Parts: sequence; structure tokens; C-alpha cells
Amino acid sequence: MSFFNDLYIKFMVWLGAEPPEGYEHLVSDKPRPKTPAAPDVEVPLPAKEVTTAEPEPVPEPEPVSPPESAEPLTPIIEPEPWTPPEPAAKPEPEPTPAPEQEAESVAPPPDKDAGWLETAPTPPEITEPTAPHAPAEATEEAAQLPLAETLTPAAAPEQDMPFRYEVQRGDTYNAIAKRYGLTVKKLFEANQIDDPNRIFPGQKLVIPGYTLRSPEPEPETPKVAPPHVEPSAEEPFIYTVAGGDTLNTIAKRYGITVRELIEANDLADPALIHVGQKLVIPGVIMPPSGAKPGATTDSAPPPAAAPDTVRAIYVSYFALGHDETRRQIFNLLDQTELNAVVIDVKGDHGWISFPTQNTTAHEIEAARPAATDFNAFMSALKDRNIYTIARIVTFKDNLLAKSHPELAAKTETGQLWQDAKKSHWCDPFQEAVWNYNAQIGVEATRLGFDEIQFDSVRFPSIGKTQPPQFAQEANKKSRVAAITGFLSAARGQLRPFGVRVSARTLGYACWRKDDSVIGQDIEKMAEYLDVLCPMLFPSTLHKGIPGFKISVEHPYEVVKNSALRAVERLAPLGCEVRPWIQDFQDYYFDKRTFGKAEIQAQIRGCLDAGSSGFMVWNPKAQYTAEAYTPVANELP
Repeated sequence: MSFFNDLYIKFMVWLGAEPPEGYEHLVSDKPRPKTPAAPDVEVPLPAKEVTTAEPEPVPEPEPVSPPESAEPLTPIIEPEPWTPPEPAAKPEPEPTPAPEQEAESVAPPPDKDAGWLETAPTPPEITEPTAPHAPAEATEEAAQLPLAETLTPAAAPEQDMPFRYEVQRGDTYNAIAKRYGLTVKKLFEANQIDDPNRIFPGQKLVIPGYTLRSPEPEPETPKVAPPHVEPSAEEPFIYTVAGGDTLNTIAKRYGITVRELIEANDLADPALIHVGQKLVIPGVIMPPSGAKPGATTDSAPPPAAAPDTVRAIYVSYFALGHDETRRQIFNLLDQTELNAVVIDVKGDHGWISFPTQNTTAHEIEAARPAATDFNAFMSALKDRNIYTIARIVTFKDNLLAKSHPELAAKTETGQLWQDAKKSHWCDPFQEAVWNYNAQIGVEATRLGFDEIQFDSVRFPSIGKTQPPQFAQEANKKSRVAAITGFLSAARGQLRPFGVRVSARTLGYACWRKDDSVIGQDIEKMAEYLDVLCPMLFPSTLHKGIPGFKISVEHPYEVVKNSALRAVERLAPLGCEVRPWIQDFQDYYFDKRTFGKAEIQAQIRGCLDAGSSGFMVWNPKAQYTAEAYTPVANELP
């Protein structure tokens, strides 16, 4: 009836009558209101849509409530990252910690305090034959498919043989061209591609301007009949199912689909696989006959990653000013899969590495460029299509705290507070500290950085020192509000530049329900971040994780399980997880060297957990080159 009623009123209006009250929409473009119109109100934007620099207000402190458990939380104790001696041309830096304290170290509450971990069953430990200190995944490393960039031809190629890239699942022409610094047009021309929509796994693409390395000729040896029949070169690799495996994780590890895995093994019930079951991995050949089970051979490539995965190394303030270290860094970027760098823009000492125009930085003598050719250094990175991340050490700041005591954490007597390593910290409640660090980030975006990563974005850990005093009483609610308030303000100032925002957190923040007594609640932080970057150094997680007490003995499981916990917690918030991993000698357990096997195990842990990449930390910027996938050399 409503339709005929409306039609009748329209007809009457057409004849010249005025529409009855409430039927004006029939002669206007406005839709009919379902409810009476409400007065205009300002609708607040969601957390990630903050477009101004106005921070969220920090709530008034509340009385400190007693802990939920009888056991008090153990304070977090963190040694300061080791830094190399500063070049002689600059003034002597402040004393640096001993070399064994190369990474931050945290201590979770006592094991009997169940509040620090989410309730979850203990993950099964994967048991495969390994060397004394090798990760459990060494067998899988030896059997992985070679990456397209690491070709192992049966015969030595000609010197001028062009490099051919084999298309992987998920590849696009645009992603391939971007990876090798080409335009899509050049890629099409080199391969005579007429249909830009036709691309398939296994397709071979010539990469113009690249060539294969010419292997050294092998000496001729007399032919000797083999004592027994060796497997055919085309014999597929047989994988033994381990604890915790699923068809999906096995397929993902070897770059195949679940359907291919099911068809190759004629599985009647894909839901039923068991530990010890043998599975054929289609497309993967048997490892060399001389290789020991579980051993990584020189020809086995590091774990594969999608072309757009961020694979970064850290470049410290001091490394920026050291020519030889810079040369080594560029060699790694040119010759391996690494495609990103994290550069100290404001380092652990508070010095700013680029020629800043910030008046506060000049006032407190923080404006100390690490390299006179900083802009040229950035241009060289951009010419290589390297993704650049600016690291800004935020609330740990000796220079700002000393020059402006009113912004610093203090003792009960009003003196500047120091942590166990004699570092001064700024008060995270002070908005002037927020603005100073956000402005440094804005300057970095104008230099061309793609991402701003805030480090030490937390309250200082107490350790054995007296608790610091702040502008407000620090309890869980006010600490979290201060940290998220800063991230909100910084994101608001950076948003107009289209730069991504990330923050580095302690590794145990992936597991803890509380704020770790330092204001780091990862769900709350994720509302203002594009990427969360937990430090998952096995040496740092010195109390282990559920099921793996000695973390350095299980680099894969420790990184994977910790990253997976963060990925699952932050997925509903749309925040990526990209962990920091370890490429330096252990300093807590047994001083073991973290070499190729341990680094690759951590990389695999990141990728298997669904992380968006990984970042490698070495405080001296001296990296294990053989741990990263080599790529073809570009022709001059």
C-alpha cells in the first residue's frame, strides 16, 4: 500500500499540489529518512585513522592496586646493546657495555606466576637427528627447493648466459620487475610477452641486465663404477612427518600446494597424518648422497620468502660513518636476498645521524651526523630499490634528559634517575618528549624513509635500582595510556606523509597478558601501528618459552611460537608482525656462535608463523653472509 500511496502523492504534486508533511523526499534527491534526523555531531575516527598530531589524553593516575597473585612481578633487566667504538674523528662516546651484552635481555616473572603466559598447551618438541647445537630443522633445510635466484645447473653455463627467473606461486610481473629494479615494460620486451595477464608457476623469465655466475671448472677424475645404485637425479624427496606438522605447513615450507601434496601421496584422508609418516614432496629432489641426514650442505639455499617480504639488516649509528662496514652492507644488499635496512636515525646515545634542522637537537648537542654524505647514502639505497626503515630510540635519551631535567625520570630526591647501565631516561608522560621524537620522525620521512620504527618506546625497567619518579603515578593503566598516547600523537604527525609506523617491543610481550611493567600492551599498541617488531633473539629470551627451556637450542621453535602468538593476537587489529632475529654470538647461555643454520632456523620460524618478514640484528653490523640467499650479480 505504501507504494501506491507514494505514487498517488507524486501524481498530486505533479498536478501542482504541495506534498504533505513528511513526504518532501518524494520531490527531492534526498533519501527517505528511516528515523527522525539527529543533530550533526562529530564522529571520532578509529584509532588508526588519526589525522592530527593531537594525542590522546593520558588519564589521571589511579591508586596502585595490589598484584593479582601472591608473587610480585619480577622486574625486567636488560643489558644495553653493544656498540663499537666511535671513529676517532668524533669525540669519545660514553662508556659502552661489555661485548657479551649485545642485546636487550628481559626476565619474565617466576615460573610459578602463571600470569605472564597465555593459557595454552605446551607445544610438542620436534625431534630430528641434529648436530649438538644445530636447530631441529636442519633436515628440512637440506631438502628445500632452490630459490629462483640460486640456480644449480648440471653443467657450467656460458660466461654471458642470461639469468632466468623461475616464476613462483604468488608472483606477479610487477613484483618481479620491482625486485630486480626493472620496469614491467622492459621485462615484457626481454621476454616477448604479449599477454600481461598470463603468468604461471615454472615459467622462465629472462631478467635483462643480469647474468649467472660462471662456476669454477671441476678437475676431471677417472670414471669409477659406483659400488651401489644411487638414487636417480629425478627421485623425489621423502619428508618424514614431525610433531606439530600439518599438510598446510609442510606444503608452505616447500612452496607447493596442499592439493599437490595430497595427489603425490594418494592420501585418502588428508586430515589423518601421523608422526613418522613418509611423504613425497613433488618437485624436490633427493639431497646429495654424501650429505648426512639433517645436515645443511653448501648447496642448500636459505628459506624462501615472497618477493615483497621485508628482509632487513640493522645499520648502527657508528656503521654509517665507517666506509668498510658500509661497503660490506652494500655487498650484502647486492648479492643476497636482503632487501631492506634499519638505520639508526636517533641512536642509543641520543645522537641524530643525519643533518637535522631540529632546534632542540642542536640545543642539546644531539645533532651529530654520522656520515657527511648521508643524502648520497640514502640515494644509493633508493637506486637499489632498498626499503628503508628509520630507527628512533625514543624515551632512553641521555642528552635530552641531561639538558632538560624537567622532562627526565628522577629519583626520590629529585636527581636524574639512571638505569643499571647508567643511562638516563625521559619521562614518557611528558608531551614535549613525544613531540621531539615525532618531529625527528617527520624529518626522516622527508629524507625518503619508507617506515619509522620507534625503539625503547616504553618505561624504563627497574632491575636492582630504586624506582624512578615521573610526572604522574605510574600504574598499569597510566603506563599503557602514556605509551599509546605517544604512538597516537606520532602517527598523527606522520600520517600526511604516507609513511608506515612500527615499534620494537620486548620479546616476552608476545606472551605476557600485562604491560610487562613498562607500558607495552601489544594489543593496545597495535591500534596505532602498521607493524609490531618483537625482539625474538633466543639469547634474550633467557627463561625460555613453554616447552623449550634453553632457547638457544631451539631457535626455530622459539621464534616461530613467539611470533605466532603475536600474529594471532594482532590479526584482528590489522597489525603485521615482523620480528627481530639474532645474528650475533650468544651472550647468556653458553657463548655459542649463531651461524648459518641457527640464522636460517630463525628465518624459517618467522615465515612459518605468518610474519610479514624479519629484521636481523648485529650491533657491529657484521653479518653472516652465507646465511642469506644469494642472487644473481647485476651486469655493470
